[in-house]
Amino acid sequence: MNQIIKIQDIKIGKRFRKDIGDLTELKNSINEIGLLHSIVIDKNNNLIAGLRRLKVFEELGKEKIPVNVVDIENIVRGEYDENVVRKNFTLSECVAIWEAIESYQF
Repeated sequence: MNQIIKIQDIKIGKRFRKDIGDLTELKNSINEIGLLHSIVIDKNNNLIAGLRRLKVFEELGKEKIPVNVVDIENIVRGEYDENVVRKNFTLSECVAIWEAIESYQF
């Protein structure tokens, strides 16, 4: 279920990702095209996925953020699946999409 809630209401427990990295590109993306994927919380407002997105919203001075509330009992499993059970573009796919983006330069 999608909602918008106050950032201060989100509870950040133990996280396994210790290095959130440089947020510049993500911040630029959110500024330019908006938030593509809501952060994910459980019904008690515990963060499951989206710490980097949350940090960017804080840096931008936003007070609220879109969230997807899921009914999940194991937050660790949710964090794991969000970050590992995915497939990145192959090198050739990266090149193809970059070429497509370049054709849309403003």
